Amino acid sequence: MATIRKRPLPSGKTAWQADYVDGAGKRRHKQFTTKREADAFLVHARGELVRGVHIPDATSIMVADAALLWLARGDAEGLERATLDAYGQHVELPIKPLIGCAKLSRISVPSVQAFADKLGETPLGQW
Repeated sequence: MATIRKRPLPSGKTAWQADYVDGAGKRRHKQFTTKREADAFLVHARGELVRGVHIPDATSIMVADAALLWLARGDAEGLERATLDAYGQHVELPIKPLIGCAKLSRISVPSVQAFADKLGETPLGQW
């Protein structure tokens, strides 16, 4: 069951809290400044739950950690050393500095496009 409730804050402002149960049966909540944002989040989360792809922000790993897992998998699958070294350079140079500390659950099409735009704006010699 998913609900949205109005919460008064000590500052006198109002917040909207979206409560839902994740795929593992754990109750989760997320706070928003507007009811519209809370509604949109629940619609999106419900769709992800139905598809079995919802990861709550609290349990999501960082992009940098996911990149390290990707490199470890490539090593386990027997990729050539030169390939792994090239992948490692991509992780260390543009990925970690630009999006490494972002939660994987927060990555969206617009954030990937912004990352690609930043890559296009930066001369290769600066990486």
